[in-house]
Amino acid sequence: MSTLTFDRPKEFDLKKYDDAGRFGFGEGKRIQLKFSIANDAGQHLLETPLSSDQHVRAYQKHLRITATVVETTQLEWWLRGFGDQIWSVSRTVVD
Repeated sequence: MSTLTFDRPKEFDLKKYDDAGRFGFGEGKRIQLKFSIANDAGQHLLETPLSSDQHVRAYQKHLRITATVVETTQLEWWLRGFGDQIWSVSRTVVD
């Protein structure tokens, strides 16, 4: 336990800060993310969508995902983690 004190600025809004992607090392820029992912690698996205507007189009061997998300460093790390199981990644700025 710390003995240091902290006065939170009155204008600070934790939810707004989080919604802007700051904890994911982002600047609040919202993008429409589109990508194709191998079925096995992307199956979890059917149960835990990236966003409330996520759209999934299923093909025989892959899924095509579209979702509006905040562009963050963690998002880039997550995408790169799939290696060659993810392709045709595109980003369009929204707002």
